[in-house]
Amino acid sequence: MKFYVDCPEDTDGFPEDYSPGAMSSEDEIGFGGNIYVDPSGVITDVCNSDAPLDGVTVTLLKESPPGTGNFVVPATADHIADVNPLATSSDGKYGWVVVPGKYKVRAEKAGYVTGESVVVSIPPAATDVNIPLDCDTDGDGFGSLTDNCPGMANASQTDGDTDTVGTACDNCPTTANANQANADGDTPGDMCDNCPTTATPWIVPASDGDCDGFNDTAETAMGTDEGTDCGFTPGAPNQSETWPADLVENNAVNISDVLALKPVYGTAVPPTSVRFDLVPSGAINISDVLALKPVFGKSCTP
Repeated sequence: MKFYVDCPEDTDGFPEDYSPGAMSSEDEIGFGGNIYVDPSGVITDVCNSDAPLDGVTVTLLKESPPGTGNFVVPATADHIADVNPLATSSDGKYGWVVVPGKYKVRAEKAGYVTGESVVVSIPPAATDVNIPLDCDTDGDGFGSLTDNCPGMANASQTDGDTDTVGTACDNCPTTANANQANADGDTPGDMCDNCPTTATPWIVPASDGDCDGFNDTAETAMGTDEGTDCGFTPGAPNQSETWPADLVENNAVNISDVLALKPVYGTAVPPTSVRFDLVPSGAINISDVLALKPVFGKSCTP
């Protein structure tokens, strides 16, 4: 029997075999009763310019039984070195010499998506079975090349607006905006921000000219200034009040504003002042209390 290795032509001590049925341009040496040919390659780091990756666990798998598509760790006698799996060093290289058959190689490392090579038939020698490993920085099982939220774990990869950005990290989860533009740097992206040039710590509804979290129609009904988002004149008429949620008029929304609704809760408007009807309905109810939730704990600067 002969041991086939991939050597440059005319290598001293490794004559070419040009006999009928021989593998073209392969050198040969005798080795016991088996023919061995090497599958080998390099494991590279996709997230580091495809540099060789060390510390990778590389496992040789063989199709068994032949023709079934079922791959298992082969018997030790089927490969040299007899160690399987191997661990790569700084050059990222791995390799075995094996008996004829169909093989593939699995590469695994913590922080990376497990990779597998294509299936190779041995012989002939396969010396370029290279496997690029993609890093999985958020640990959700998807690498940087395919993860639609590479910095946030989202194993479902849900993308509700089909803009290629996952819902978990999309700044406009129901409006397609693949570029994620956000000029003012607040939570919503420009495509779904009703106040795209002024950063707000709350979601701004449509038709909210002063971006204070209450639309102009509601502010007109309450008698607050729909053109100014913050500031008031103590003792002045309601039109000088600007932020509907600031019921106690201190340029902040806190428990005091919630308590201001307590005495009038469940009453009709009128006789209760429209100023307390934050969600204009003609009555003070739970909707008005909940209207404080998005801005609770926030403050404004006149």
